Amino acid sequence: MSCADDPDCVETLQHIDQFLDGEMDLERLQLLQRHLEECPPCLEQFALMQELRWKVASSCGCQHAPDRLRTSILARITHVEVTGTASRTTWSVEQTTVHRWE
Repeated sequence: MSCADDPDCVETLQHIDQFLDGEMDLERLQLLQRHLEECPPCLEQFALMQELRWKVASSCGCQHAPDRLRTSILARITHVEVTGTASRTTWSVEQTTVHRWE
């Protein structure tokens, strides 16, 4: 079985962004760390994603969007809608929080 066919690997790779962003609860964090210790292909993917993030941050970190563009984007962000296909549920969020990265 390849790593792409293993449900544990698929789930682990789906949550790596949460891990790298520091948005993972302790229980899931421990599961992810355990899986990475036991699965070299997933650990390799994790390392590649981590390196890619570092390279993007280090090469683009000093550039800022012009104020006019930022204002235009913030003015257009007024509604977010997510539709779930499994439960056929639609969630709407009328107010969106936008974080400034500087």
